[in-house]
Amino acid sequence: MAENLEEHRNPLHVHVHNERLLDLLAMDGRAPSAWPASSVAWHESTIRRRIAELRRGSVHFEMDIDPGVSAVTAPAMLWASIVPAQLDTVGTVRARHLEVPFVLATTGSTDLMAMLVCHDTGDLHT
Repeated sequence: MAENLEEHRNPLHVHVHNERLLDLLAMDGRAPSAWPASSVAWHESTIRRRIAELRRGSVHFEMDIDPGVSAVTAPAMLWASIVPAQLDTVGTVRARHLEVPFVLATTGSTDLMAMLVCHDTGDLHT
């Protein structure tokens, strides 16, 4: 019981049962749930449930691309201030570009952020 209370008090606490799952996800966070399920001897539904629980807490997934092993030599992040009424339109248009894997709305000094993965600085300029 105390262990469960500690988990709720400290959102960064990772339950011991999830440590192996996190290790596997660090190797390949995109793998289907059958792969970690077979590695930790849990049912796939348990894997999916635990990942959902972790994502509601303090775990998030991101991908770093090593420029040495990819054709991407000019990655960039774009932050923009957009008229609020145009935010959805501008975000949708930006997301249609092949070089833009994701666009999201932000709060604070900017309204929109986009990740760009360009092959070279010429593509980035274009």
